[in-house]
Amino acid sequence: MLNMVFLTDSWLTSFNRPGLGITVAMLLHCFLLAAFTWMCLESVPFYLARVKVFNVYVPKYILKCCIAGWGIPAIVIALVLVINKDFYGNGSLTESHPYSNL
Repeated sequence: MLNMVFLTDSWLTSFNRPGLGITVAMLLHCFLLAAFTWMCLESVPFYLARVKVFNVYVPKYILKCCIAGWGIPAIVIALVLVINKDFYGNGSLTESHPYSNL
């Protein structure tokens, strides 16, 4: 999904709708965070196999991984939207950001 949103990003933002730009930026951020979270969660079975070799059983392991894999990015996205939804969307060069053209 990250690649699909990334490839359609320039086409979707060409419509010049502020809500659409914020949605695309939010989706990109969410899917990128989810990819990193799932990569981190994939290291847990390696740890369990290498360090804790015997009698490793985690009840409802897949459910816990799914909640963490999609829940952690959702919490981060929700926090960013609560703090300031203008962090997402089209950026512009203004005099209030004099170093943004570097």
